[in-house]
Amino acid sequence: MIYKKNELNLKKGINKEWIITNGIGGYSSGTIIGINTRKYHGLLVAPLNPPAKRFLILSKVDESIEVDRKKYDLSSNMCNDYVSEGYKYLVKFEKDYIPVFRYQLKGIKIEKSICMEHGKNTVVVLYRILSEKDAKFTVAPLINFRDFHTINSSHKFQLEQDIDGSKVKIIVDGENKTPVYINLSDGRYVEHENDRFNNMFYKEEANRGFYPEENHAVPGRYEVLIKSGKEKIITFACSLSPDVENINGQEIIKNEIHRIDTQIKEVSEVLKNESINNQKLNSESISSNEKRNNQKLNSESINNENIHNENINNANINNEKINSEKINNEKSINEKAIKENINQELVKKYVIASDNFIVYRPSFRLHTLIAGYPWFLDWGRDSLISLEGIALISGRYQIAKEILLTLVKGEEGGLIPNGYSGFDSRPLYNSVDSSLLLFEQVKKFLNYTQDYKFIKSKIYPTLLKIIVSYKKGIDIDNNNIIVDKDNLVSSGTKQTQNTWMDAKIGQKAVTPRNGKAVEINAMWYNALKIAEELCIEFDNPDFAKKCSNIAKKCKKSFEEQFYNPEKQCLFDVIGDDKIRPNQLFALGLSYPVIEISDSKAKEIFNLVTKKLLNDYGLKTLAKGEDKYVEVYEGDETKRDMSYHQGITWPWLLGIYVDVYKKIISFEKDEKNKKILIDSYNKLKSRIYNNFVYELEKGKSVGNISEIYDSKKPFESKGAFAQCWSVAEVFRILFSKD
Repeated sequence: MIYKKNELNLKKGINKEWIITNGIGGYSSGTIIGINTRKYHGLLVAPLNPPAKRFLILSKVDESIEVDRKKYDLSSNMCNDYVSEGYKYLVKFEKDYIPVFRYQLKGIKIEKSICMEHGKNTVVVLYRILSEKDAKFTVAPLINFRDFHTINSSHKFQLEQDIDGSKVKIIVDGENKTPVYINLSDGRYVEHENDRFNNMFYKEEANRGFYPEENHAVPGRYEVLIKSGKEKIITFACSLSPDVENINGQEIIKNEIHRIDTQIKEVSEVLKNESINNQKLNSESISSNEKRNNQKLNSESINNENIHNENINNANINNEKINSEKINNEKSINEKAIKENINQELVKKYVIASDNFIVYRPSFRLHTLIAGYPWFLDWGRDSLISLEGIALISGRYQIAKEILLTLVKGEEGGLIPNGYSGFDSRPLYNSVDSSLLLFEQVKKFLNYTQDYKFIKSKIYPTLLKIIVSYKKGIDIDNNNIIVDKDNLVSSGTKQTQNTWMDAKIGQKAVTPRNGKAVEINAMWYNALKIAEELCIEFDNPDFAKKCSNIAKKCKKSFEEQFYNPEKQCLFDVIGDDKIRPNQLFALGLSYPVIEISDSKAKEIFNLVTKKLLNDYGLKTLAKGEDKYVEVYEGDETKRDMSYHQGITWPWLLGIYVDVYKKIISFEKDEKNKKILIDSYNKLKSRIYNNFVYELEKGKSVGNISEIYDSKKPFESKGAFAQCWSVAEVFRILFSKD
C-alpha cells in the first residue's frame, strides 16, 4: 500500500490507520501522517501478561532536523487548538510488511521505518538520512506507563533515569518491576527534567464520547550530527528488555520480512496444492465491459428492497445491483491475476493481515487468536468462527490445533471460555454458542487434516461433556442454558447476553435474545449430528444413538416452531419475528437443520439477500424493523444501541456464501444452476473488489474493519483490524467453488 503526497494531508491521512504486531499481543499503531488519534495508538503497546494486561509504553517519537541554523519539525501532533504539521514534509508512506515514512525537505531525505521484534516487547525505528548539507537530527521519545484502555490526563510523571551513554533505563511512577529501556545507535542523549507533552488530543476518542486529552513524559532527547553527502543509518529502540543497546534495527526488519516471506511461500504452496483457484471468478464478471460499468455505479447504494425482483426459485439472484460506489479503476479486478491459479499479491495481503491475530499465550504454551485490534483480546466465539479462514485454508494446522486446545483447556461444566480477563487471565463464560461452534470447527479441522487421532485424544472427550452438560442444564455465569422438553435449547435471561449480539448498557440488553434463539438451535442440531458421526468413528454406538434420537426430535421441533410463514423466513428467537441474519446458520452449517432441498431454504435465503445483504456484509437488522439504525456513531451508549441493530458486519458474508453454495449444489435444473453460478461469481468478484480496495485504500491500511455503516459511503467503524472479518472474506476469496 502506497500513499503519495496528495494523500498525506490532514483531511485524508488522519483517518487512515496502520498496525504491526509482535505475536504475543503487543502492537505498534498510528496514522499514515504520524498523528495519534486514539488512546490506543502508540509505538510500543506491550502486554505485561501476554497477551493481556497491555500497557502504553512508548506513545511516539518526535523528530526534528536543523540545517542552516533553522529547525524543521518532522513530527505531527494534534492538540485541542493546535496541530503541528510535520506531515507537510512527507512525500510518501508505504505499508507492506512494515510502515515506512519518507520525508524530504531542503535537500534532505529521511526514511523512517518502524518494526517490532517478534515474540518480544521491543520496537525499533530505523532512520536512513541523506543530506546535501551538514545537519543535526533530533529524536525525542514520548513515553507513558498505563493500561491501554485508560488515559493519563493532567498527569505529572515521576521519572527515574539511569543513563549509560545512549542507553537509558527509565522507571515511570515508581513501577520498578517494569523498567523501560531506550537507546539510539548514534549521537548523544540529553536528559530533560520535568518535561511533558501536555494535552495530546485524540480525535477518535472525542468522536467515541470519551475524554480525549492526555499527557506524556519526555525523558530527554537524542542529538545526531549528519555529515553532508553521506547516508546515516540510525536505530532507535524501546524495549522492556535490558539489552536494548544490542538491538540492530536493520536485523530486526530483515528477520521480520523473512518470517513473513516464509509464511507467504508456505501458504502459496498450500493454496496451490488445494487447487484453490481464483480464476473461477466468472470471466464475464471481470470483463472489460463490467469494469467500465463498475466505475459508473456511483450514484446509488444497494437497494435492499429490490435485490431480488425474482424469487430464487427462478435463480435470478440480482446481486448485480450491489452498489459499487467505491469501485473505480484502482479497485478493478486485475484480470491477469484472477486468471492465474494463485494471485500472489492477494496471498501476501492475506498472510500479513492474518498474521497480526495469531498470538502466543505463554501461560498455556499455546497459540490463540486476538479477536481484533486495538482493544479486543482472544474470544472463544471469534476464534472458532475465524479458525478456518486464519489457520485451515492457510495450512497452519499446528496453530489450528493449539487454538482448539486453548479453548478446551478452560472448559468448565460444558462451557468453553468465551474469553479471558485482560487483567488476571481468568476465563469468562458469557456464551451459549462457543461450545456449540466447537463442533463445527472440529468437523472442518478433520475435513482439512483427517487427524482423527488428535481429535479423539484431545478434543472428543470435551465434545461429549458439552452434549451431556447442555442436556442436563448449565447455569454458570447466569447462562441459564437448558434443553427443553421439545429438545430445543433455551438460554439467558433478560439481563444476560450470551449470543454474539451481546451489547448491554448497564443491566439492559440492547438486543434481548434470551429464550430459544435460531442460530443456537441450528448449532445444537449440528453439534448433535457431528457428535453422532464422531461416536460412530470412535466406536461409541450407544452415545451415537442418543445423539441421533435427540437430533431427530430437535429437528422436528425446529421445523414446527421456527418457520414464520407470514415473512417466509425464520424467527430470530421464538416469539421475535425481526428479520436478522442469524437464521442463515439453519442452512449453512455442516448439518443444516432446514434441508437445503426444502423450498423454505430458498425463501429464507431470498429474504435475507433482499433485506440484509449489502456491499460490505450483512446488516444485523432489516430496514423498517423497530429500532433499526444504519450509522454507527456517537458516545458509548448510542453506539451500543446500534451495534446489532442494523449495522453491517463483514464476517456474516462467510455463512451467507456457505448457504449460497449449498443452494447451487442442490439445484437440479441445469439452466437455473448456471444462472446461479454466474450470479455467485459476480458476487464473489464484488467481494474481491470491495475488500481489496479496503486493504489498499480504506481506513484500515492492510486490514479489514469490524463493522461498516449500512448506508453510503459505508464507512468502516469499530475495531479497525478484526480477525473474523479478515478470516471470512479471505475464506470466500480462496474457496474452492
